[in-house]
Amino acid sequence: MFTGLYTSAAGMLAQMKNLEVISNNLANINSTGYKKDQSIFRTFYDDAINATASSNGTLTNKDFNSMVVIERTVSDFSEGLIKKTGNPLDLTITGDGFFELQGANGETYFTRAGNFQMNETGEIVNATGLNLMGDIAAITIEAGASSLESKGITFSEEGVLSVGDAELDRLSIFRFVDNSRLKKIGNNLYVNESAGNVSDEPFEGKIVQHHLEMSNVNPVQELTRMIVAQRAFEAYQRVMRTIMDDTTEKSISLVGRKG
Repeated sequence: MFTGLYTSAAGMLAQMKNLEVISNNLANINSTGYKKDQSIFRTFYDDAINATASSNGTLTNKDFNSMVVIERTVSDFSEGLIKKTGNPLDLTITGDGFFELQGANGETYFTRAGNFQMNETGEIVNATGLNLMGDIAAITIEAGASSLESKGITFSEEGVLSVGDAELDRLSIFRFVDNSRLKKIGNNLYVNESAGNVSDEPFEGKIVQHHLEMSNVNPVQELTRMIVAQRAFEAYQRVMRTIMDDTTEKSISLVGRKG
């Protein structure tokens, strides 16, 4: 009886977490460069739960009920659709690679979201104010009253930034041995916690200016996954209700006999 309750409860908790992951994907359908997450399930067997005391006081396996848990969530790094915007500071990476960003205290972050802007001091920053990094330093363009278009800002396919005829810097694009080892921290940002995960292979993709990579979330697929998860949750819920009703009925019957 109790193993059935544990199994049902674990299943409900796993599907609740799965629904949170799916809901977050749907909430980021329109987030630039967002990479959808997916829950990885595994079965979990607990000797203590699946055991009972024998006559001599030792624990012996009672049954082999296993529970389902979410082991981890992983990001799908497949490319999203590319949308033309016309903004000279909107950049897209085609192929494997990440923009390097730097915080005020020198923290390093990585992103696929290429919706950048110029702040009041001429620095190119992301939506949260992190500096876009080049091979030399933070990408900076002389601030002034003229529009971005009139400044003649161009990024080549290799990531070389030019203003007019003058080349200023090249975008710092990172590749990793295993993208799944990057830690997602929100706001389309990732941190790399292992120096050995940085790839020595050169960037072989392209930088596309005036375009943005959109989210790779497929709303139809996510809604289908949500329906499946909700049905699984309800199935576990029905099992738990059946066990509890059966237990209550047996308890009432035993009380009646003793009376």
